Amino acid sequence: MRSFAAIALAVASVVAVSAAELPRPATTLQWKTADGQTVDLSKYKGKNVLIEILSTTCPHCQETAGMLSRIMADFPAKDLQVLGVAINDDANVADFTQRFNVKFPVGKGNRDQAFGFLQQSVMRSFYFPGLVFIDPSGNIQAQYNGTDGFIQNGQEANIRAQLKKMVSATPSARPSSTTSKTRSRKAS
Repeated sequence: MRSFAAIALAVASVVAVSAAELPRPATTLQWKTADGQTVDLSKYKGKNVLIEILSTTCPHCQETAGMLSRIMADFPAKDLQVLGVAINDDANVADFTQRFNVKFPVGKGNRDQAFGFLQQSVMRSFYFPGLVFIDPSGNIQAQYNGTDGFIQNGQEANIRAQLKKMVSATPSARPSSTTSKTRSRKAS
């Protein structure tokens, strides 16, 4: 019985240590696109941002990138920016974006920096893709990796719901009270 309790406590400790704190301020994250441009996450403050942390050779990441390109088209550019960062050593970003018709900036990033950004130990397994949802204030509101139910069960619907929630909470995405009052007066 004591050994069972010790094992349960050890497992609970690992889970507690490995869980990322949410929400939290997004830390610095930069990477280079295939054409040598630097993508700097801080440049997108003021917008909702969805980052796909991926491996260019991962079939699920390839599928997700195409899906995110379609989803991105359904949101006004002022409300959402999708970004991708490949962290596999052999990443061929130019081929990846062309072959899978990716419509958002994707670049090659540093694995250790990406894991630090995720609050993920480099000693733990990471399953692609990783998705990180950042609000206009620069706070990470949600993040998921490939084994999470968010991605495994109804990924597209889950992504759309998370983005709609974030965009509707963005002041610029909601009609202002002045606009609403003006519309009401015109209708009378």
